[in-house]
Amino acid sequence: METPYLRLLSDSICFWLPTQLFRILGELVYKVIFDLFGWNPLPWRFPTLAPVLGNALLFGHVAQCLSGSMIASLLAMSLAAYHPHWVHLYFNAGTILEMLAFTFVWDGMALYL
Repeated sequence: METPYLRLLSDSICFWLPTQLFRILGELVYKVIFDLFGWNPLPWRFPTLAPVLGNALLFGHVAQCLSGSMIASLLAMSLAAYHPHWVHLYFNAGTILEMLAFTFVWDGMALYL
């Protein structure tokens, strides 16, 4: 059964209310991508790689706020972006939920700093 957009949006906005849905924002992202592109695999790469770039920049911003050094920020970004199996992580459309989790956790940290 497909969840309507209105329910996904209302459950995302009113996050404190009980719901039967799990990981609402990720489900909304997947629904939009699937409704636009269907099973064509190439367009699924862009919404997966966009959070990767955004998360690297966000992590660099937090590192620069903590250290005050651009070099330390670049080093932290390069260390955080490296993974021996990065192809499996970054080109798998199933990892968008983890990337969004990283985004919101580090957004909170950036706002705190």
